[in-house]
Amino acid sequence: MENIKFYFALLSSKICLSLFKITGNRQDDRPGSLALRLYPNFLERVTKPKTVICVTGTNGKTTVSNLISTSLIKLGNKVAYNDWGANTKIGVARCLLDSVSIFNRPKKDICILETDELTSKDIWPYIKPNYIIVTNLSRDSMHRNAHPQYIFNEMNKGIIPSSALILNADDPISSFLGTNQNKKVYFGIDKLSTDHKKPYNSINDMAICPKCYTKLNYEFVRYNNISRVKCPNCDFESLKPDYLITKIDNEAKKIYLNHDKKEIAMPLINDSIFNIYNILSVITCLSTMGYTDENIIYALKNTEIVKSRYSSTTVNNITVSTIATKGLNAVATSTVCDYIANEKGNIELIMVLDDTFDNIDGSEAIAWIYDSDFEFINKDNIKKIIIGGVRNRDYRLRLLLAGIDDKKIVCTQNEMDTYKYIDTKNIDAIYIMHEVYFIKKSQQLKDLVINKILKEGNDK
Repeated sequence: MENIKFYFALLSSKICLSLFKITGNRQDDRPGSLALRLYPNFLERVTKPKTVICVTGTNGKTTVSNLISTSLIKLGNKVAYNDWGANTKIGVARCLLDSVSIFNRPKKDICILETDELTSKDIWPYIKPNYIIVTNLSRDSMHRNAHPQYIFNEMNKGIIPSSALILNADDPISSFLGTNQNKKVYFGIDKLSTDHKKPYNSINDMAICPKCYTKLNYEFVRYNNISRVKCPNCDFESLKPDYLITKIDNEAKKIYLNHDKKEIAMPLINDSIFNIYNILSVITCLSTMGYTDENIIYALKNTEIVKSRYSSTTVNNITVSTIATKGLNAVATSTVCDYIANEKGNIELIMVLDDTFDNIDGSEAIAWIYDSDFEFINKDNIKKIIIGGVRNRDYRLRLLLAGIDDKKIVCTQNEMDTYKYIDTKNIDAIYIMHEVYFIKKSQQLKDLVINKILKEGNDK
């Protein structure tokens, strides 16, 4: 009877999936939802590919999932991947539907599953991943994930002993996930000239030792809780990386990686520090899976960060870039602000940070913007900041409190009108800093900015 129920759920969901694909709705999760409704234990019963890799963390999981999927395809694998960001149970079920035949036989070699950090405990025990990559754990929105220690405890409930963990040694929170039964492989970046000697962000979720509650000492602070720490009172300290970047060469677009007492140059596909961590986690996972350095270099060569997270185009000597952050997430927003603040030349910045879902829910949760380090963008070379969205005045107030001159701030209710206020004269770069639910519109907005540059360039 159980067999009949399962195969009925599988066949019905596969038919539903085929219909959605025919109508151009490949990324619709409803076939996964149907599978779980008809057979609640679908995740456990459906046959998985030989290798299952789960990717999670507060920030970077979509980028890492995309990079590792692209790399494994280039290396000759048939890969199933929930590339539209559906990272809860129904999205995972939808992805697994695509990886099996109607007879429940695997059609793919590898399955890459981005999983939400809070709901991973409801997924991992049933799909039994071979590898779990955790990018980091940091403070997220209160109505998403609350405090990182809470997420740490929830994630630990779902980690099974057979899963190998790929962990960020420079994150003193997520690097301690798992138990002694798990194989653990750590990645990290050696001390950089741009590092700080002590915490400099508005928030710090790793200020005291989790074992004896003594104030921690820092070898360096990179951003927020990404740091190397040591307790002066007990044995708690950051873990040693198995894969360590010793040098970042932005001009040559290479990173130098130390592993097993040898150093090798790998492609640097993006120069932002948070994306270098993302690249490093992919390298670590591929190497742990048994791929050679030559395989990995080939896989990463000419690879790009997924355009929904970062894209850049140069028109009339002006670079126009979109860069995604997470609404209601102070850490992600601060990191992006820090990146833009360190860019050279004269910059105009468009900010579209309202959360689309938040607008629908009618939430007035704006406390997170006071945890975000907008002070970073109080720079002379940032000539104008154009804010779009229903909370534009809230952001304006926050920028004023950050010491930014009111004359540099422009507000508009309609996000798509922001491009109208861009000045193109004597400007080297225009950044569109947007919330992750604004991805499609951010590309439309980028096109509007480019068209304005072309028009004003032709008018000169």
